[in-house]
Amino acid sequence: MPTPFLCRGLAALALLLAAPLASAALVTYTVQGSFTGAATDDAALIAALNPLLTGQSLTVTVTLDLATAGSPLPGGATLYRAVTASTALFAGFDSTSGSCPNVSELICTVQVKDGQTALVDPDRFHVFPAIAHSDALDAAAGLGQHLDLQFMLFFTDLSALALTDDSLGFDLPGANPALISGQLGVFSSNGQTFDAARFAFNVSRISADGTDDTQPLPEPGSLALTLLAFISLAGLRRTSAAHRS
Repeated sequence: MPTPFLCRGLAALALLLAAPLASAALVTYTVQGSFTGAATDDAALIAALNPLLTGQSLTVTVTLDLATAGSPLPGGATLYRAVTASTALFAGFDSTSGSCPNVSELICTVQVKDGQTALVDPDRFHVFPAIAHSDALDAAAGLGQHLDLQFMLFFTDLSALALTDDSLGFDLPGANPALISGQLGVFSSNGQTFDAARFAFNVSRISADGTDDTQPLPEPGSLALTLLAFISLAGLRRTSAAHRS
């Protein structure tokens, strides 16, 4: 009859062999560009912020987990809640980013669409980072308001030839910069009204720093042999100790 020790050891072996391989394939994009001066929506926000932003440079970093599973969106695109971190240095200001609530398709997400028809159904790779904030920008704007910020990236290929599928593996740094546009969304709410404005920026360069955080585990066969050898050795020691006593 198997001893209690052997039973516990075999149970541990079963758990180890059944455990999935936890992995994350992270890539951090660094986006460099400058504000163009084009802005839309709320006139008060534009008047306060455009003089601070126009012509100024910015650097945005966005980290994606390429192992994130996608879910379908209406219209045929695929949604990935893949943004794990984002930062921005812009026009002499820096920002701090908030968390990534799982409540919006436009926060901490990537939307990918492998278009099928030129002009009508273009390729899209759109990145929506976390909502950010800058105390220094609040002060410089002089509006007495808390301003939420989001630095969004939009790759759109009207020819529908750039993407071959809806995966996250699209080579964004290798894409034609002319097909990538950026927008800084600025949002303000006092509890009664909601104001928003968008400030365009061009993209001059994108680089990628990829890291593979997959933790390698032994092959199931070698893992089983190792654990069984450990169990057997421990059992022999217990038997030897019992004989000596």
